[in-house]
Amino acid sequence: MTEITDPWSRWLLQDRYGGDALALQRTMEFLEPIRDRVLSAAEARPGAVVLDVGCGDGLLGFGALPLVGDSGRIVFSDVSEELLERCRQIAGELGVLERCRFVPTAA
Repeated sequence: MTEITDPWSRWLLQDRYGGDALALQRTMEFLEPIRDRVLSAAEARPGAVVLDVGCGDGLLGFGALPLVGDSGRIVFSDVSEELLERCRQIAGELGVLERCRFVPTAA
């Protein structure tokens, strides 16, 4: 991985868990139910397009993929090219790159 220059991106992608798998697991156990409530309230349905503004590492957007189904799309938007690149990498690993768009935005 190239050096991350943006402090927020560096924290989110490298420092947040300090390499501690248990800390990552606990954080996800806390965040995923919140994400699921947000997505439930958004009423994302099959075929929908979901815009994840300030996507960070894609927690909401990737959580929405099963809700929008194969015909749905996710648009990831962030000021950080580094975070958008991470989302692009995850989408590739999940085999859903064709269902995702990555849009850099100004703050």
